[in-house]
Amino acid sequence: MNSAIGERILMIIDAAGISKTEFAKRLKVSPAYVSKMVNKDYEPSDRLIDSICITFDVSEDWLRTGAGEMFVSQKTNMRVQAWIDKVLAGRPEDIRYRAVSLLADMPEEWWDILADRLAQEAQRIYKQEQIADKVRSYEAELEAEAASEKSEASQTIREENA
Repeated sequence: MNSAIGERILMIIDAAGISKTEFAKRLKVSPAYVSKMVNKDYEPSDRLIDSICITFDVSEDWLRTGAGEMFVSQKTNMRVQAWIDKVLAGRPEDIRYRAVSLLADMPEEWWDILADRLAQEAQRIYKQEQIADKVRSYEAELEAEAASEKSEASQTIREENA
């Protein structure tokens, strides 16, 4: 494990102004587990990393790699909250409302599976968009080439008739 994660966990504890014991209590893990993470290069589970990020408003990217800002932007939190409020204020037959309702009822152990599937689907859509962009670009090139050839042919006809 990258011992820097342990160092970043200590930074979270310090920023929160709490003890390692309180940190462990909030995450529902033993203080010994927290000590292992910060002192013995013990790799926290993905689930614990998620819990740390949610509980302490920490950026997952920062916690795992040190990149970016330590804390999740309050602006981002407010944007997400506003979207959720808007969805929940909508009609129950709306697809977004139904999706949020399904997520609320989803067992905790399914979240990692869902995240993997969503990442796969996003990747598939991204690849399709890349292909579609290439096709559109190729079509535009063909149209430009055809227009150029038409213009050249018109010019040739005008010259021959002149």
